[in-house]
Amino acid sequence: MLVSLIVTAVSIIFFFAGRQIFHKLELDKPITSGTTSSGKENKSARGKYAEDGLGATSRRIPWWERWSGIGGTVVSRIELNVESKHDVQALETFQNQTAKFLDTFRGRPMAMLSTESLKRDLLSQAWIEQASVRKIFPDKLQIKIVGREPAFVLRGMDAWVLADSRGSLISASKFLSGRWATLPRVFGIEDRLQGDLDDMDRQLTQERVWLQDLSALLSKLHRQVLLQPQEVKIIPDSWTGSAMFVLKSAPYEIRLTSGQWNNRLNYLQYILSDLHSETTESTFARIEGQYPDKWYVTKGKQ
Repeated sequence: MLVSLIVTAVSIIFFFAGRQIFHKLELDKPITSGTTSSGKENKSARGKYAEDGLGATSRRIPWWERWSGIGGTVVSRIELNVESKHDVQALETFQNQTAKFLDTFRGRPMAMLSTESLKRDLLSQAWIEQASVRKIFPDKLQIKIVGREPAFVLRGMDAWVLADSRGSLISASKFLSGRWATLPRVFGIEDRLQGDLDDMDRQLTQERVWLQDLSALLSKLHRQVLLQPQEVKIIPDSWTGSAMFVLKSAPYEIRLTSGQWNNRLNYLQYILSDLHSETTESTFARIEGQYPDKWYVTKGKQ
């Protein structure tokens, strides 16, 4: 009699534990796509992952099908909302990668899922700057993501590499397209940008400091001097550990030293004001501001 009761109890445990595995295979897979930073809905991704009135509604899963038998209900619905300034094509690629990662959490017991651990995993993706994870019982995960804002695009050995204002690498591509094509292009550290994205990121040491400084310079040039360089070359100085920035914004080429440009922009304004009436589409001016207390200006034909 005792043996019979033990066998029956074990059978019941295995039956409900097994339901978690089979349930994961049978669930629909609804994921919402969210919006871009402009507030416009990303409809291209929404049609593929939609749920809860934000698109084609998935069938409602009865509570007894959502019950794992061990940890209560399991994850059967995932809502993903994204805010990002990436172009639509890049954003859709990033969202699809993240959606595939999140899909691995379907069928896991809600009570045993760590939101902090999932948040850390999301933040380990290069394109994600901020992430929040919320469990909504009985069976829903709500994910909100803010993507890193690209500042410029770096030329690597065999690809273009997108980077943010902190010098963190976001993504790599063989070709420039969409919003990428309008960002400043940075040359001069190609030898540090080869291999996969993680390899590149590990190789950036002093170069990351230069990129952070360059981002601050580009931002101040835009606000204070109304210049938006299309191209930048970084020339390292092995003696001082600094670098010279060669910024090209037609019809000007401006040279400044990393870490030493901040108090020179007021003088640069006066120089550009004087040159403005003297330069045309067929001429250019090279402005060398890398020397302490001196400026050299050379004018010539394009």
